[in-house]
Parts: sequence; structure tokens; C-alpha cells
Amino acid sequence: MKNIRSIIEDLLYIPLDIKNPPEDAIKGIEDIPDEMMKWDEFRSCRLIPLAIDYNEKDVIEWLPQYIDRFPKLKKWLEKEVIPVTGFGRTLIIVTDPNEINDPHIDAAPDTFENNLNHKFRYVLQGNVDDLEFLTNTSNTLRMPNVDKPFIMNGKWPHKMHNTHSS
Repeated sequence: MKNIRSIIEDLLYIPLDIKNPPEDAIKGIEDIPDEMMKWDEFRSCRLIPLAIDYNEKDVIEWLPQYIDRFPKLKKWLEKEVIPVTGFGRTLIIVTDPNEINDPHIDAAPDTFENNLNHKFRYVLQGNVDDLEFLTNTSNTLRMPNVDKPFIMNGKWPHKMHNTHSS
């Protein structure tokens, strides 16, 4: 019989029963200039960092130049997400329409042994089913198109082609 850790390690994706963020949680994102975003060569997309992690006082260290632009998103994260997940490092992944996030994993393989590398995600704009997990054959596994926050296994190679119009 598998222990709970090995069951979780094998988990690819699971939706969470968490309240969705307000629809206008990222209102004004189009006003953030590209040069304020971080280019992620690994994923071939731009990132907006909102929090870097917990500091030595076990308090999330928000980046005010970014998070202050999204007060509704911050409130949702503090009220709905962080109490359940405990996640600290928080960012918005920005992939323009018809762009592709190259195949990648979300962490260096040398960190896999003692870390789960599961990631909390919510698609604020776009199609969840644009995310594909790569198999050891030419097949892919697509995410179901659900409007819910989810946990995904960042160790599993994946890619995304943004087919959404905005």
C-alpha cells in the first residue's frame, strides 16, 4: 500500500474547492509596462511577482510595487488561498494570446527528491485546457476546462499554447 506522500507525489492535477477570485481581480494589468515584468526565459513568458515568500518572521513578503495594483487579488489570496495552501511565493504568469510557454518543468530536477513541487494555479484570463502535460510518447494530457483553482505537479513536463483572445 502506498503512503500518503507517494500518492501526493503521483498527483498530476486536482481542482480545489476554494472560492474563485473576483472577476476584476487583475483589473489594470494591461497598464503594467513590459519593462516592469520579469522575462522568464525558461517558460518563455513574462512574470509579475506579487510576493517573494515568507520572511524570517513567517510573514509573506509582498512586493508593493506590484501587489498594490491588485488589492482584490491580494485580499482573495490572503483570505481564501494562503490559509489553505500556505503558499508564499506568488506571481502572475503572463502569456500573450497565441503565444506558447515552451515545454518545461517548474523546478530544477535536483530539488525533486525531498520536495513535492506541486503548484497552486488559477487561470485569471484564458483557457485552463490550453495547459498540456507531456508524456513519454507523442501524446499529451490536457487539463479539463474548469473555472476553479487547482494544484498541479510542477515536476511533470508541461507546456501551454494560449488560445484565448485576450
